[in-house]
Amino acid sequence: MTTSNNQQQTQAGPIAQQPVKKPSNWKGFSDKKLWDWLGLLIIPVILAVGGFLFTEQQNHTSGLTHFM
Repeated sequence: MTTSNNQQQTQAGPIAQQPVKKPSNWKGFSDKKLWDWLGLLIIPVILAVGGFLFTEQQNHTSGLTHFM
């Protein structure tokens, strides 16, 4: 009987040796409110708008120096 068990294990390959995953305790995003998400978005939006305004100001200044 042991030879047939060994044959079954080798035929199954690594699939039979993988551990069983336990369910995670992670609950997801259900406890987040709109204000929490807005708090995460404020800094990237400020940086993007600031970068855009800075670039526009630099382009404007660069355009004025060509006329002088």
